[in-house]
Amino acid sequence: MVRATGRAMTGIAALCIAAIALLGQFGRWSDRWDAINIALPWLTLAALIAVVAALFVARRRRGPVFWANAIALPLLVAGPVPLLLAERRDGDARSCQGERLRIVQFNLWKDNRMTRSAARWIRLVDPDLVLLEEARNTLTVPSLLRDRYPYSQNCVDRSLCSTVILAKRAPLASGGLARGDPENRGGLSAAWMRIASPAGPFTVVAVHFGRPWPFRRFEGERAELIRYVRTQSPATTLVAGDFNLPGWTFQLRRIEAGMGLERRSRGLPTWPAFVGDHRVPTPLLALDHLFAGRDWAVEDIRRGPFLGSDHYPLVVDLRRCAAASR
Repeated sequence: MVRATGRAMTGIAALCIAAIALLGQFGRWSDRWDAINIALPWLTLAALIAVVAALFVARRRRGPVFWANAIALPLLVAGPVPLLLAERRDGDARSCQGERLRIVQFNLWKDNRMTRSAARWIRLVDPDLVLLEEARNTLTVPSLLRDRYPYSQNCVDRSLCSTVILAKRAPLASGGLARGDPENRGGLSAAWMRIASPAGPFTVVAVHFGRPWPFRRFEGERAELIRYVRTQSPATTLVAGDFNLPGWTFQLRRIEAGMGLERRSRGLPTWPAFVGDHRVPTPLLALDHLFAGRDWAVEDIRRGPFLGSDHYPLVVDLRRCAAASR
């Protein structure tokens, strides 16, 4: 009796974990269910281990719980697993000879006490464009870099905003996309610049989404970003920032499809850099992303060092494939 109860409890526990992981598949149609997928790797791993263990324990007594777990196993393999495998990093096979462009994408964190170190590192990396979020620290990185990057645009045209683009050369045009109070999640925290280049101008957008809830607010911000990006050339536009969504979520896939760009930052976790007072050398979630049009080939994309933020920075080297849109 005790053994039978133990087998049943093992099977039911495994089935519950698997059910939670599988419910995330409803994220295909609902942002609310998609919230489960933020923890998808750990849910899926736990579910697979639990279900296999339950099937092994109950292999000689194949009751309803056994068969329920037997059905759950292929569903896990067919559902969550492909989402995670899609995050494998694949190099860009194209060899382009156009201009090179280096971008640093970095959520600085509003309480960062290492902004001088962050500014020194950015100087060493020497990017053409710097995209920053939470950049309104006591000692700001934009002010420390003003001699190297004299041109800046934040997400509010005539006020202060913590999402900023820094450029070495004067943009053709620039602007903020916020229509409310972006610092208190009352508007889209995003800025854009139109940059001249030998192969023709291109647009770069820096964006900082808050957490994906409240869901209605996030849906509105997502729609605003997509609406703006769709006004730009899909071949030449670049969008980067802190999206607060890992790559395997359906919400990020909807953003990618809506913008008509391709996410190039797969399989590169950037958060968290610390938990409490302890450093995390290997972050768990890829929350910082780069989306690019087809005219851009990624030569290299890598994670930067710890610089006082809860995010690690991204360094992206791109090459312009000028003939791609001809």
